[in-house]
Amino acid sequence: MPEQLNAKLRELERTAHQFATNVMAPLQNAVFAEEQSEVDAIAQLIDASKTAGFFRMTQPEAYGGTAAGTLQLVVARDALASHNPRWLPQVVGPGPGVLGNTGVSGPPHGGY
Repeated sequence: MPEQLNAKLRELERTAHQFATNVMAPLQNAVFAEEQSEVDAIAQLIDASKTAGFFRMTQPEAYGGTAAGTLQLVVARDALASHNPRWLPQVVGPGPGVLGNTGVSGPPHGGY
C-alpha cells in the first residue's frame, strides 16, 4: 500500500512509525518495568500525541482539530497499530461526539 500513497500520506506514515518507536514503546517499557505509573505514562503519551499532531486528527477544525480525512486516519492508525501499542485509543483522541452535532456554540458547548 505505501507505494500507492502520495508524499504527504507517506510522510504521515513515517511520522506515525517514528512516534510509535520513539514515544509509545519507551513509555510502555517504563510501565512494564514498573519505572513509571500507567497514569503518568498515558498523560505523557497524550501530551506527546498533541504535540505530534495525532491527538486532534478526529476533531473538526472548529473545535481545534485538524479534521483529518478518512485516508489520513487509516494511514496513521495502521502505522501506529503495527507496533502493537498498549494505548492506541489515547494517541488519536476522540471526536467531538454529540456536542459536535448540536449546531450550538458558546457555554456550555464551547467548553468541551
